[in-house]
Amino acid sequence: MSSSRKPALSEARPERSRRVEGSTGQLLDADPRSGAEGTPRPARLRITLVKSPTGYDEHQKRTVRALGLRRLRQTVEQADTPVVRGMIAKIPHLVSVEPAPSEARPERSRRVEGEVK
Repeated sequence: MSSSRKPALSEARPERSRRVEGSTGQLLDADPRSGAEGTPRPARLRITLVKSPTGYDEHQKRTVRALGLRRLRQTVEQADTPVVRGMIAKIPHLVSVEPAPSEARPERSRRVEGEVK
């Protein structure tokens, strides 16, 4: 009889590079946390809940929660992906969206004790 050994998981499935097209057309890793050198990170969006989902359809309430929004005027940052854009398109009357500032943030000035502005 032949050997009935099952192939190991790494043998059964060859490594595939999961890449998606970003909002500006470049190819990105599907997982924004992958951190591969030379791979551009997707742009970020700043999403703010400006109107309460109370009184709206349950699907819209769940979409708000799936975006990570819990309270009115709460702001979250999400990757600019087609999935997130689709969620925003379902609830544009409840949220405001703006591009998030770039990763290079200027240092905040600190007040020195006794200094008056």
